[in-house]
Amino acid sequence: LVEPPHRVFAGTELDQPALYDNDDARAAAAAHYPDGEAAPVVEPEAPATLKAALARDDAEAWCAAYVKQLDAFEEHDTCHPILCEDVPPNATVARSCMTFTVKRDGTKKVRLCFDGSKVEKERRSKPGYGSVSSTTPRASSPTASYTSLTFLCAAAAHYGSTITQDDIDSAYLIGRRPTTAYMRFPYGHADWMRREFSADRSAWPYDPEKHVLAVDGNIWGHPDAGAIWFDVIMPFLLNELGFTPTPLDPCLLVRWDAGVPTLLLLFVDDYFIAAAAVAWAINAKISARFKTKGAHLADDALGVDIDMLPNGDVAIHSTSYLTRMLHRFGFSDCHPAPTPLEEGFTADPTHRPGHAGGSPSRSFDGAQVVGALVFASILRPDLSFAVSA
Repeated sequence: LVEPPHRVFAGTELDQPALYDNDDARAAAAAHYPDGEAAPVVEPEAPATLKAALARDDAEAWCAAYVKQLDAFEEHDTCHPILCEDVPPNATVARSCMTFTVKRDGTKKVRLCFDGSKVEKERRSKPGYGSVSSTTPRASSPTASYTSLTFLCAAAAHYGSTITQDDIDSAYLIGRRPTTAYMRFPYGHADWMRREFSADRSAWPYDPEKHVLAVDGNIWGHPDAGAIWFDVIMPFLLNELGFTPTPLDPCLLVRWDAGVPTLLLLFVDDYFIAAAAVAWAINAKISARFKTKGAHLADDALGVDIDMLPNGDVAIHSTSYLTRMLHRFGFSDCHPAPTPLEEGFTADPTHRPGHAGGSPSRSFDGAQVVGALVFASILRPDLSFAVSA
C-alpha cells in the first residue's frame, strides 16, 4: 500500500453535506417554525425551508428537486396521506424535517425526512430499552470503518485487483416497516401545493392542514431506518451473491473466486468491490436488484481519495477533502508546512503561534472548524495530536 505525500491544492468547492450546517440559516429557519418545530439541516447557498425555497429566484429548480423526492416516495410506496382523525388514538404523529443541498455541479437536492427524536425519546423511557432481552427494535446498524477501507485497498494492491464503487439510490426508502408511523407535512408544503395545483384549496387532492402522512415504508430520519435497510441488503449479499462477513468488520465481506479473495465493503448505501476479474459482474447483479447511480473505478470513499497506480499499487490520501476544507474556511492561500505543528509549539494556553501565511483576518464558526479537523484526523492519524492540542 503506497501513500503519496499529503499535499493540498486549491480549486475545488466544498461539498460536505454530512458534516456542515449553515448556522445562520438554521437560526432563521427556527424563527419561522411554529410550536418549536425543528429547523431543517441546510447547506451554504441553500434555502432554510421549503417556503423559503419557493420564494427564491431558483424556485423552479428547488420545486423540481422536491417533486423528485415525492416521486421517490411514490416509487417505493413509502407513505400516503390520511385524514388526521384516522390516526389511531395512541399513535405518535412525528414532525418532518427537510435537508437542502447544493452539490458541486450546481444540482439541487431535497430530502424529506422523518423527525425521529420524539420516537427515540419515548423508546428510551421504556423499561428494558437497550437490554439484550428488550423487544424494542434495534435503532441502528453497523457500518464500515476506515480501517476496513485501508485493508480493502491493501488487499487490492497485493492481489492486483480492480476497485470499483457504486451508490444505491434512495437506499433508506427500501424496505417495509413492521408498523405504520405517522408524520406531519413539512413547513411550506401548502405553498408548494398552491403553486402546483391552484390557489383554491378545494382543488387540492389533500389538505396538509387536515392530513398527515402514514409511513409504511422505510424513510430517512426514522430511528429504525438503518436497521431496516441493513436487513434488506445483507441477506442479498450473503445468500444471493455468496459473500461472508469477515471477523475484521461485519460490513467487510469476502468470497473466493478462482482462489483469489473478492472483497466488498458496505458504507450504508455506498459499496466498494476489490476483485481480480469479477468486479463488474458483481456490480451488474447488484444493479439488477437495486437502482444504482452507476458503477465506476473507485476514486473517492467518503473523504478518502483512491488512486490506482499503473504499477498496481493503490494510493489513498485526503487531498480533496483537505482542499475543500481550506476553501471553506478561507485558508486556501496558506503556505504549506512540512509538519502538523510548528517547531517549538507548546500547549501553554498563552502561546500564540506565528502567522503561517495568507490573510491574517478571517471569520468562521469555530465549532465547524473543530468538526472538520476532527474528521480530517480520522483520515490522517498523524494530525491527531495537532488537532487535539
